[in-house]
Amino acid sequence: MSLNPDMNVLKRNLEHWFKFDNLSIEQGIAMLVGVEPVDETINALKNWYSDESLEFIKFGIPLLNGDIIGGQENRDFKIRHSDVIRNEDYDYLRFIIQVEQNRFRPFVYQYDRLLQYWNSGNDSATASPTKFVEWSLSKNFRPAWLDNAIDFGLYTLEQKSIAKIPNVNNFSTYSTKWLEIQQAAIDEFFNPRRNPDAKKEEVIAWINTQAVKSGLVESNNIAKTIFTIIKPENHDPKKKRIEP
Repeated sequence: MSLNPDMNVLKRNLEHWFKFDNLSIEQGIAMLVGVEPVDETINALKNWYSDESLEFIKFGIPLLNGDIIGGQENRDFKIRHSDVIRNEDYDYLRFIIQVEQNRFRPFVYQYDRLLQYWNSGNDSATASPTKFVEWSLSKNFRPAWLDNAIDFGLYTLEQKSIAKIPNVNNFSTYSTKWLEIQQAAIDEFFNPRRNPDAKKEEVIAWINTQAVKSGLVESNNIAKTIFTIIKPENHDPKKKRIEP
Protein backbone atom coordinates (compact mmCIF):
# COMPACT_ATOMS: atom_id res chain seq x y z
CA MET A 1 0.00 0.00 0.00
CA SER A 2 1.02 3.59 -0.45
CA LEU A 3 2.74 5.40 2.38
CA ASN A 4 1.05 8.63 1.32
CA PRO A 5 -1.91 9.23 3.65
CA ASP A 6 -5.44 9.62 2.32
CA MET A 7 -6.66 12.81 3.98
CA ASN A 8 -10.31 11.84 3.55
CA VAL A 9 -9.79 8.53 5.34
CA LEU A 10 -7.64 10.16 8.04
CA LYS A 11 -10.29 12.85 8.62
CA ARG A 12 -13.07 10.28 8.81
CA ASN A 13 -11.15 8.09 11.24
CA LEU A 14 -10.04 10.92 13.50
CA GLU A 15 -13.55 12.37 13.61
CA HIS A 16 -14.88 8.95 14.59
CA TRP A 17 -12.43 8.36 17.45
CA PHE A 18 -12.57 11.93 18.79
CA LYS A 19 -16.33 11.47 19.31
CA PHE A 20 -15.62 8.98 22.09
CA ASP A 21 -15.88 10.43 25.59
CA ASN A 22 -13.29 7.91 26.76
CA LEU A 23 -10.94 5.37 25.24
CA SER A 24 -9.22 2.49 26.98
CA ILE A 25 -5.49 2.83 27.60
CA GLU A 26 -4.74 0.42 24.77
CA GLN A 27 -7.08 2.22 22.36
CA GLY A 28 -5.71 5.66 23.24
CA ILE A 29 -2.07 4.71 22.84
CA ALA A 30 -2.76 2.78 19.63
CA MET A 31 -4.42 5.91 18.28
CA LEU A 32 -1.45 8.06 19.32
CA VAL A 33 0.99 5.94 17.31
CA GLY A 34 -1.26 6.08 14.24
CA VAL A 35 -2.95 2.68 13.97
CA GLU A 36 -6.69 2.06 13.97
CA PRO A 37 -7.45 1.38 17.66
CA VAL A 38 -9.66 -1.64 17.01
CA ASP A 39 -9.34 -5.04 18.66
CA GLU A 40 -7.44 -6.66 15.79
CA THR A 41 -4.69 -4.02 15.60
CA ILE A 42 -4.36 -3.78 19.38
CA ASN A 43 -3.94 -7.55 19.43
CA ALA A 44 -1.19 -7.21 16.81
CA LEU A 45 0.58 -4.53 18.87
CA LYS A 46 0.39 -6.57 22.08
CA ASN A 47 1.39 -9.92 20.59
CA TRP A 48 3.82 -8.86 17.89
CA TYR A 49 6.68 -10.91 19.29
CA SER A 50 4.61 -14.09 19.44
CA ASP A 51 4.15 -16.79 16.81
CA GLU A 52 1.03 -14.94 15.64
CA SER A 53 2.92 -12.02 14.07
CA LEU A 54 2.89 -13.49 10.56
CA GLU A 55 -0.89 -13.93 10.78
CA PHE A 56 -1.32 -10.23 11.61
CA ILE A 57 0.69 -9.28 8.53
CA LYS A 58 -1.15 -11.85 6.43
CA PHE A 59 -4.54 -10.30 7.04
CA GLY A 60 -3.38 -6.68 7.15
CA ILE A 61 -3.00 -4.02 9.84
CA PRO A 62 -4.95 -0.79 9.16
CA LEU A 63 -3.49 2.62 9.95
CA LEU A 64 -5.50 5.76 10.69
CA ASN A 65 -4.47 7.30 7.38
CA GLY A 66 -5.99 4.50 5.30
CA ASP A 67 -2.74 2.68 4.65
CA ILE A 68 -2.63 -1.06 5.33
CA ILE A 69 0.52 -2.87 6.41
CA GLY A 70 0.69 -6.33 4.91
CA GLY A 71 -2.61 -7.85 3.88
CA GLN A 72 -1.56 -10.46 1.36
CA GLU A 73 -5.00 -12.02 1.80
CA ASN A 74 -6.55 -8.76 0.58
CA ARG A 75 -7.67 -8.18 -2.98
CA ASP A 76 -5.42 -5.13 -3.55
CA PHE A 77 -2.32 -7.05 -2.51
CA LYS A 78 -3.15 -9.93 -4.85
CA ILE A 79 -3.67 -7.54 -7.75
CA ARG A 80 -0.40 -5.66 -7.13
CA HIS A 81 1.62 -8.86 -6.93
CA SER A 82 -0.36 -11.05 -9.33
CA ASP A 83 2.70 -11.97 -11.41
CA VAL A 84 4.61 -13.12 -8.34
CA ILE A 85 1.67 -15.14 -7.04
CA ARG A 86 0.96 -16.68 -10.43
CA ASN A 87 4.61 -17.70 -10.86
CA GLU A 88 4.78 -18.97 -7.27
CA ASP A 89 7.88 -16.89 -6.56
CA TYR A 90 7.88 -17.71 -2.86
CA ASP A 91 11.28 -16.14 -2.16
CA TYR A 92 9.96 -12.82 -3.44
CA LEU A 93 6.77 -13.17 -1.42
CA ARG A 94 8.81 -13.87 1.71
CA PHE A 95 10.80 -10.71 1.06
CA ILE A 96 7.60 -8.66 0.67
CA ILE A 97 6.31 -10.03 3.98
CA GLN A 98 9.62 -9.16 5.66
CA VAL A 99 9.43 -5.61 4.33
CA GLU A 100 5.89 -5.26 5.68
CA GLN A 101 6.96 -6.66 9.06
CA ASN A 102 9.72 -4.06 9.22
CA ARG A 103 7.23 -1.30 8.42
CA PHE A 104 5.12 -2.23 11.44
CA ARG A 105 8.00 -2.67 13.87
CA PRO A 106 8.33 1.08 14.74
CA PHE A 107 4.61 1.22 15.61
CA VAL A 108 5.07 -1.70 18.01
CA TYR A 109 8.12 -0.06 19.59
CA GLN A 110 6.30 3.26 20.05
CA TYR A 111 3.24 1.53 21.50
CA ASP A 112 5.29 -0.47 24.01
CA ARG A 113 7.26 2.60 25.11
CA LEU A 114 4.19 4.81 25.58
CA LEU A 115 2.35 2.04 27.43
CA GLN A 116 5.26 1.80 29.86
CA TYR A 117 5.17 5.58 30.40
CA TRP A 118 1.42 5.52 31.05
CA ASN A 119 1.56 2.61 33.47
CA SER A 120 4.37 4.25 35.43
CA GLY A 121 2.15 7.02 36.79
CA ASN A 122 -1.50 6.81 35.74
CA ASP A 123 -4.21 5.00 37.69
CA SER A 124 -6.95 5.85 35.21
CA ALA A 125 -8.12 2.97 33.02
CA THR A 126 -9.67 5.33 30.46
CA ALA A 127 -9.21 8.88 29.18
CA SER A 128 -10.61 11.14 26.48
CA PRO A 129 -8.84 11.41 23.11
CA THR A 130 -7.85 15.00 23.98
CA LYS A 131 -6.42 13.86 27.31
CA PHE A 132 -4.29 11.25 25.53
CA VAL A 133 -2.93 13.92 23.18
CA GLU A 134 -2.09 16.31 26.03
CA TRP A 135 -0.42 13.49 27.96
CA SER A 136 1.66 12.40 24.96
CA LEU A 137 2.86 15.96 24.40
CA SER A 138 3.96 16.10 28.03
CA LYS A 139 6.19 13.10 27.21
CA ASN A 140 7.58 14.83 24.09
CA PHE A 141 5.69 12.44 21.85
CA ARG A 142 3.89 14.28 19.07
CA PRO A 143 1.32 12.20 17.13
CA ALA A 144 2.07 12.31 13.41
CA TRP A 145 -1.57 13.24 12.72
CA LEU A 146 -1.77 16.11 15.23
CA ASP A 147 -1.54 18.97 12.71
CA ASN A 148 -4.32 17.32 10.72
CA ALA A 149 -6.49 17.02 13.83
CA ILE A 150 -6.00 20.76 14.43
CA ASP A 151 -6.89 21.54 10.81
CA PHE A 152 -10.00 19.35 11.08
CA GLY A 153 -11.10 21.27 14.18
CA LEU A 154 -10.72 18.29 16.48
CA TYR A 155 -8.00 19.83 18.64
CA THR A 156 -8.69 23.41 19.69
CA LEU A 157 -6.61 26.42 18.69
CA GLU A 158 -5.95 27.19 22.36
CA GLN A 159 -4.14 23.87 22.55
CA LYS A 160 -2.11 24.55 19.39
CA SER A 161 0.66 26.35 21.29
CA ILE A 162 1.16 23.19 23.33
CA ALA A 163 1.33 21.22 20.12
CA LYS A 164 4.48 22.99 18.91
CA ILE A 165 6.62 20.37 20.59
CA PRO A 166 8.89 19.00 17.87
CA ASN A 167 8.02 15.68 16.35
CA VAL A 168 10.33 13.30 18.18
CA ASN A 169 8.14 10.22 18.05
CA ASN A 170 10.57 8.05 16.12
CA PHE A 171 11.63 5.85 19.04
CA SER A 172 12.69 2.95 16.86
CA THR A 173 16.39 2.31 16.54
CA TYR A 174 15.87 -0.70 14.27
CA SER A 175 16.95 -0.27 10.67
CA THR A 176 18.60 -2.01 7.75
CA LYS A 177 20.32 -0.67 4.66
CA TRP A 178 17.28 -1.51 2.55
CA LEU A 179 14.95 0.31 4.97
CA GLU A 180 17.26 3.34 4.86
CA ILE A 181 17.18 3.25 1.05
CA GLN A 182 13.38 2.93 1.14
CA GLN A 183 13.07 6.07 3.30
CA ALA A 184 15.61 7.90 1.15
CA ALA A 185 13.58 7.03 -1.96
CA ILE A 186 10.44 8.47 -0.34
CA ASP A 187 12.31 11.70 0.42
CA GLU A 188 13.85 11.82 -3.05
CA PHE A 189 10.70 11.28 -5.13
CA PHE A 190 7.54 11.64 -3.04
CA ASN A 191 8.23 13.93 -0.07
CA PRO A 192 7.83 16.49 -1.47
CA ARG A 193 6.09 14.81 -4.36
CA ARG A 194 7.13 15.66 -7.89
CA ASN A 195 4.62 16.94 -10.41
CA PRO A 196 4.32 14.98 -12.62
CA ASP A 197 5.45 11.90 -10.71
CA ALA A 198 8.82 10.29 -11.32
CA LYS A 199 8.71 7.32 -13.68
CA LYS A 200 8.77 3.82 -12.21
CA GLU A 201 11.96 3.02 -14.11
CA GLU A 202 13.69 6.12 -12.75
CA VAL A 203 12.83 5.25 -9.15
CA ILE A 204 13.92 1.62 -9.54
CA ALA A 205 17.22 2.64 -11.15
CA TRP A 206 17.85 5.16 -8.34
CA ILE A 207 17.14 2.52 -5.68
CA ASN A 208 19.56 0.08 -7.30
CA THR A 209 22.24 2.78 -7.51
CA GLN A 210 21.85 3.53 -3.80
CA ALA A 211 22.01 -0.19 -3.02
CA VAL A 212 25.36 -0.53 -4.77
CA LYS A 213 26.66 2.58 -3.00
CA SER A 214 25.62 1.00 0.31
CA GLY A 215 27.51 -2.19 -0.43
CA LEU A 216 24.41 -4.25 -1.26
CA VAL A 217 23.89 -6.45 -4.29
CA GLU A 218 21.69 -4.78 -6.90
CA SER A 219 18.24 -6.40 -7.04
CA ASN A 220 15.46 -5.40 -9.40
CA ASN A 221 12.98 -7.50 -7.42
CA ILE A 222 13.70 -5.65 -4.19
CA ALA A 223 13.75 -2.27 -5.97
CA LYS A 224 10.37 -3.01 -7.58
CA THR A 225 8.94 -4.03 -4.21
CA ILE A 226 10.13 -0.81 -2.59
CA PHE A 227 8.62 1.19 -5.45
CA THR A 228 5.29 -0.63 -5.04
CA ILE A 229 5.25 0.13 -1.32
CA ILE A 230 6.13 3.83 -1.53
CA LYS A 231 4.38 5.00 -4.71
CA PRO A 232 1.20 7.08 -4.29
CA GLU A 233 -1.99 5.28 -5.22
CA ASN A 234 -2.68 7.86 -7.95
CA HIS A 235 0.89 7.70 -9.28
CA ASP A 236 0.98 9.11 -12.83
CA PRO A 237 4.25 10.19 -14.47
CA LYS A 238 2.53 11.18 -17.73
CA LYS A 239 0.60 14.25 -16.67
CA LYS A 240 0.71 17.00 -14.09
CA ARG A 241 -1.71 16.90 -11.18
CA ILE A 242 -4.07 19.76 -10.48
CA GLU A 243 -3.07 20.80 -7.00
CA PRO A 244 -5.88 21.91 -4.62
